[in-house]
Amino acid sequence: MLPAIAFSQSFLSEYKGLPYHDSRVSGGAQKIPGRVLCAYHDLGGEGVAYHDSDPQNHGSGELNPADGTYLNEFRIHEGVDISYTKFNRKPDPIDDNPFDKVVPPADLLYVGWTEPGEWFSITVNVTETGTYAERVLFLLLSFPGVLGRAPVRIVASEPERQHKQDRAQEDWIFLHVNYPFDTPGPILSGGVRFL
Repeated sequence: MLPAIAFSQSFLSEYKGLPYHDSRVSGGAQKIPGRVLCAYHDLGGEGVAYHDSDPQNHGSGELNPADGTYLNEFRIHEGVDISYTKFNRKPDPIDDNPFDKVVPPADLLYVGWTEPGEWFSITVNVTETGTYAERVLFLLLSFPGVLGRAPVRIVASEPERQHKQDRAQEDWIFLHVNYPFDTPGPILSGGVRFL
């Protein structure tokens, strides 16, 4: 679970990150209740809104060649690795998989290729104080020769993906984050919070 943190007024006045916006995305901080997309992490650059182990976006501009389209060039000059789901690509299907437990929407932006120590900030606006459950969409990878184990990474509210040439099978699944018996989910009070 990614905790929402209520920061002091001094932190809020010093934080230099801004809620993500561009020609297609506007409206300020992402709203809770609602879907929070990690690809829309805050603006502000390395060390302010995110930390990535290298400056290359391994999705936009690398996996997805720069061709002038919004999805292939989404946040191309930032270090956080972002791609999107792709279906019905011939001759090499990418996300088409008959074993998917859930089929994610086409063209869904997601953060991938994460390494230990990397992070990003998401400013959210909690419009209703309450106890919230989390539903997480992520990618489970199975590799040849790895029996009973598979690397799994979880990113709140969107798919997480690693691209490996030797991958055998990819399964998109939903995970409902459950809490121990008699323990409520996170209680978020109204106002601006950071994930």
